[in-house]
Amino acid sequence: MIHELLCRCEAQKEEKAWIDTFEAGLELFRARKFSGAVEMLKRTHELRGGSDGPAAFYLRRIAALAGKEEKGDWDGVVELTEK
Repeated sequence: MIHELLCRCEAQKEEKAWIDTFEAGLELFRARKFSGAVEMLKRTHELRGGSDGPAAFYLRRIAALAGKEEKGDWDGVVELTEK
């Protein structure tokens, strides 16, 4: 099992906004609410200046899972096929 590490740094207010947005995206992803997750993960990209590796990873996973969540074909496991 691999966990996404998140770090809170209250002294860095500019970081708090994107961290909170990314966390919201992950929660929506876990809940299989992919359209909401996409919105939050894209917002994370914007808040990070157009680039965020973890958000990009989850956006690719969501694209690969398109339609599977409605049919119940996804068991919630994310296979890591890239670094």
